[in-house]
Amino acid sequence: MRRLRSLPGGGARTLLGSLVLGLCVLGLVACGGGDGETKAAVGSAEDAEIGKAIRSGDWEVELTGPAEKQQMIGGDVGGGTAITYQAQNGVYVIVPVRVTNHMKEMDVVPRDLLVLIDDQGNQAPACHSTIQVAYVHMFEIDLLLDSPLPAGATRDSVCLFDVSANASGLKLGVKDTTETAAVGF
Repeated sequence: MRRLRSLPGGGARTLLGSLVLGLCVLGLVACGGGDGETKAAVGSAEDAEIGKAIRSGDWEVELTGPAEKQQMIGGDVGGGTAITYQAQNGVYVIVPVRVTNHMKEMDVVPRDLLVLIDDQGNQAPACHSTIQVAYVHMFEIDLLLDSPLPAGATRDSVCLFDVSANASGLKLGVKDTTETAAVGF
């Protein structure tokens, strides 16, 4: 202990402070930088059927870009509070879509309108509202599912699915139709 006290500038406190700082830096590097966001893997634009529209009853869904994969979503929600959601099945697949309401009246975009299907035939329903809301809030885009869409209106947004990290051949499906659109993974 006498040697620590003899260190210039405060001894034990300086050593402890340096150790804590080093561990913080190591932790940030190990976690990808510490900005609360994870890097997304972007699907192949060549393999995604961008622009393909699928109509089911009075709903029309168009794939507007390749999907992205993230293991975790979240970020700062204000007031110094951060919320993150870890994918329970492996990864979140974020699919950009344009949805049109061809009805004669406003209706809520149904929760079960969209499904993601892998090359093994496994189907993943859209993530629950909490995760959808967290993602659209983080990127300041309009909520899609469980939100009203006026008659004749179109909304560009995303839909999130929680799928196995090994899932491949992913295709977007629309309720009450067998037609699908490849999303790029």
